[in-house]
Amino acid sequence: LAVMRVPAPKAGEFPKAFELTDAMAMAPGLNLSSFPEVVIEARISKSGNAQLQPGDLSGVSDVVKPGTRNIKINISKVAP
Repeated sequence: LAVMRVPAPKAGEFPKAFELTDAMAMAPGLNLSSFPEVVIEARISKSGNAQLQPGDLSGVSDVVKPGTRNIKINISKVAP
């Protein structure tokens, strides 16, 4: 629904604060605020590409309501 691209944090820059808004919608009319619940995925891409690549690191949040604060995402998976 929404995407945010930031440079990968360096050691000591974790946790990384972020805010997702309707302005970040990937398609017109698919606003984050229109959905009662969402899951947020965070990915660290070695290549910098949006498509998942082997070796990329990722993690997902629990199901949350848009506007929820202090969401923790554990980056704990490596794409095969």
